[in-house]
Amino acid sequence: MKKAFTLAEVLITLGIIGIVAAMTLPAITGHYRKKIVEVKLKRFYSTFSNILMRSEVDNETMQFWEWPLDTYKDDEGNIIQNGSISDYDWFLKYIKPYLNTQDVKTSFHLYCVWYDGFAIKFTDGTGVTCGIYEGGGSTKGHPFMCMFFPNANHIDDMQDNTVTAQNLVSGKDYFIFEVAHSNKKKGLIAPDSNECTGQKGTRYLPSQGCVKKIMSNNWEIPEDYPVQF
Repeated sequence: MKKAFTLAEVLITLGIIGIVAAMTLPAITGHYRKKIVEVKLKRFYSTFSNILMRSEVDNETMQFWEWPLDTYKDDEGNIIQNGSISDYDWFLKYIKPYLNTQDVKTSFHLYCVWYDGFAIKFTDGTGVTCGIYEGGGSTKGHPFMCMFFPNANHIDDMQDNTVTAQNLVSGKDYFIFEVAHSNKKKGLIAPDSNECTGQKGTRYLPSQGCVKKIMSNNWEIPEDYPVQF
């Protein structure tokens, strides 16, 4: 007499397989999404950094570039203005000649962040928005910031503090960089912040420390990363 599985045994086995698959699939999917973001994030950093270096060859060192107009008040309440060109004119002069872009927005207002920034969509489906960061107040001038988007479609959703923009997650849907041009630090860098909490919204650029956390882990999202993918 040949041994065989009964219908009940087959159904039980299939049920167990289904339960195990349901338990492990989210983890596998999340791991895959992390790897995709890691590749895109590292590629953007490398590409943009190389563009800045190539631009320096043609336009002298970054300390002597024309930088976008920055208006702020000093400790005594005096209005200070540094810079002479718009964010977009800066992009046209120092970045665009070295960049393969799909679409450029020439005027990109971002609520409580910048008022005359620009946005770029790359041919690989990613994107970046940049500008003088005017949110949060300053008495020493404002940094030039960039927000990298693994999915460039989010750029269309985020202007003027829309509901969609309020639900974007810092350190997942976008990542914050700084373009520095001082004697001590220069180029595309991670903001000097330890804040990485997965905060939603874009107002005042929350969770600026997420890029630093990933960079310090050799461009891999660490196991203790606070944002779920």
